Amino acid sequence: MKFNQALLALLATTASVAVATPTHSRLDYDSLSSSSSPDLLIEALSQNGLVSITNLPNNFHETKRSVLSHLHSCLVDMEGIDDGAATVAMTTRLRDGTIRRSIATTPSSTLPSSLPDTTACRRFQADSAAFRASVDDATETFADRLSTELGAIMRPSVGSGSPVMTSRDGSKRYETVKEVIEGGEQLEHFHSYQSGVSSLSFEKEERRLRRDNDDYAASTIALHTDQGFFIAFTPGMIVQAGGKDMTMSDGFYIEDSQGRQSLVQFDDEDDLVFMMGDGVNQYINNRFLDQARSLHATPHSLTITPQNPSAARVWYGRMFLPPNDAYNPQVGASYGDIRRLSIEATSEGRAIPAGVGCSSTSLKARIQDTNALSNANSMRILAEEEE
Repeated sequence: MKFNQALLALLATTASVAVATPTHSRLDYDSLSSSSSPDLLIEALSQNGLVSITNLPNNFHETKRSVLSHLHSCLVDMEGIDDGAATVAMTTRLRDGTIRRSIATTPSSTLPSSLPDTTACRRFQADSAAFRASVDDATETFADRLSTELGAIMRPSVGSGSPVMTSRDGSKRYETVKEVIEGGEQLEHFHSYQSGVSSLSFEKEERRLRRDNDDYAASTIALHTDQGFFIAFTPGMIVQAGGKDMTMSDGFYIEDSQGRQSLVQFDDEDDLVFMMGDGVNQYINNRFLDQARSLHATPHSLTITPQNPSAARVWYGRMFLPPNDAYNPQVGASYGDIRRLSIEATSEGRAIPAGVGCSSTSLKARIQDTNALSNANSMRILAEEEE
């Protein structure tokens, strides 16, 4: 994307974000099941906390592009529709004027039965089932590999009488990391982001906000760490009107384990990215035999740069949360109760209680209740996840 010089300088200096691009780890999908390395994923997730999986099977690359190319137009067509199903479409204006349109659902739910009978929605729905099934397969393979690697280095040895998690009374046991993932909630989001201002208006508004607010940062979504264990997402792409032309998006920044913030430049090779959330600090890293090692929970931010008003940034993500009945001894409550407390605090405008749902001050997840989701707690966590 093109920037004028003034805007580029502004973005480069805001929040002291480095212009250097980190080398994010890439792993071929087949290596997740074939590599003999005992710490293939752990090595990749220790520095930046994210790893890109390439060459997914079942024509995933083309299916992904087809789904995302029609997402934005379908979301626009869906505005105002509420079919009472477990899928919810909504529109939010973010702090820099960016308009975010979203579908929030769960893997076990279907997309809305009342999608508009438009070309964009028909094409979006036609490939969405195959797309989501491929994400199912990829995350299961990732979970298998991660569980095996972590099981070998967590203390005491997982599966030898000390489960990763249990319910409060111990009647339900999650023996391995894979069982934690399989027993937890999974929340899906399809997002489109559309710049709400022109390049010139953006510059003027940035100057005003920076003048009036010393703490203002020029990001669409501020630096934060996701709740949950991890998130699987497709790198953002810019889609033009009609979905015919798609290019990789910029504006995604991360903070590595050394505290360095950098722009991540994904490309067309990156099929599906896994990024660690704050959960690794709560129930994974404190179990490592070697306390010098840890998975990195990745702080990240998103900046939507001014673009053609008809263009949009499109993105898909699936967040993995711990089981609702799993007990957190540090807080003295189940993870389901913790999320409910967070929902109540947020909906009432109160601060999230200390120790509830986070282990660092950078965690800024937005949590919202909804009666539309047909899962155990009828809730959805709308994390400011960039994505």
